[in-house]
Amino acid sequence: MVKIKKAGRVEEDTVSATASIQVEFDPVKETTNEGLIALTCEGEKCKRYGSPMTEGSPFCGAATAGELIKNGEQLQETNNGHTNQKGRSTHLGIYPHLSSYLELSKFKLTLWVTISSTFGYFMLGGSSLTEFSSLGMGVYLCSTSANTFNQIIERDIDKVMQRTKRRPLVCNNNQINLRNAKMFGTLTAITGFAILYHLNNPMTALLGVFNILLYACVYTPLKRRTPYNTHIGSIVGSIPTLMGCTAVAQNLLVPEPWILFITQLLWQFPHFYSIAYLYKDDYLKGKYKMFPLQDNQNGLYTAKLCRPYLILLSSLPFFFFVGYTSYMYILTSLLPNIYIFYKFQAIFRNPSKGNIRSFFKHSLWHIIILLALSSYHTQIPDNSKRRRETGAEQIDWGIPKSEGKPEELNDTPEYAITKFKKRLLKFC
Repeated sequence: MVKIKKAGRVEEDTVSATASIQVEFDPVKETTNEGLIALTCEGEKCKRYGSPMTEGSPFCGAATAGELIKNGEQLQETNNGHTNQKGRSTHLGIYPHLSSYLELSKFKLTLWVTISSTFGYFMLGGSSLTEFSSLGMGVYLCSTSANTFNQIIERDIDKVMQRTKRRPLVCNNNQINLRNAKMFGTLTAITGFAILYHLNNPMTALLGVFNILLYACVYTPLKRRTPYNTHIGSIVGSIPTLMGCTAVAQNLLVPEPWILFITQLLWQFPHFYSIAYLYKDDYLKGKYKMFPLQDNQNGLYTAKLCRPYLILLSSLPFFFFVGYTSYMYILTSLLPNIYIFYKFQAIFRNPSKGNIRSFFKHSLWHIIILLALSSYHTQIPDNSKRRRETGAEQIDWGIPKSEGKPEELNDTPEYAITKFKKRLLKFC
């Protein structure tokens, strides 16, 4: 009988009628503690692992974790859940290699980057399902490539940091070697570029490649050289919004796409600074250069760093006064902006990691709301010079023509609802 004990949980599995193996896992290191293996046997062969047992010995040939690997079968523990001999994850129901590649791509971050690009697409009235799908796939693959090369470059740092030591390239039971990681990063970059180039347009494809290079070759090395790396990282995180715009109209020499870009750019400074403070000890181990690492005031210094960017971010709806958004943008963004400032001021009232963590979590939905509102309320009027400049003349925007007054003045709530319904029906 095999008994596997981890974090208070015991799992049993039959090996033979006369043999008993007990393997105890270290709950911290997630590796087999060979010193805790006990075995009794009567000269039989371990049927499941194919390893001979030595008669009269307290340990057999299968007594070490290394020898539990036989005939392509492996007993292993991954950071994503326990996996059985066939390599199938009993928690995820997928092969561990796929799980490792998803982690190598930083799946959640990559998914967010992909979503952020769609706001730019819809802002300029994109309505083609093919264009939309190819944009999503292309951005996702380019982001996957950038994150892969980032982990390849930083694997020496990831080993010493608590929050990154379980990444596929550095954990003890990694499923991906360095060579395969490089091939994966290169393949996803080429595929992402090809999809964007052939199914969208060359400008979007070039932005995707440029962002990979900026992230892997500029931002990643700068993280250990200067605290101003955050400024480069913010640009990297904002370029996908421009890619969404160029997927519709290949023109960045007009103001509208940059509204989303600036929104995303300003949000990332509080985002990065909050993470740096919350993982201050880890970042110091990794020898990163970040301004919040100088914070000895329980988060007060970090909050002061974030404040100017948050003020600028919340003032963006007032682009209404220069003619690029409707007054509804100011009204609809008022409530989320007030609430995020309320959570932010809690740091000044009571400086602590808990309040910074709370602000960080609430900022995630705050940026989604702002991007959605700015995307929706940005105005590109019909029959205007601005419409021609954006290259949007050939686009069926799905916007009803105004009756008796210019389109740019038609910003009533009823009109906004009608516009939304038209765009939604057109896309579907």
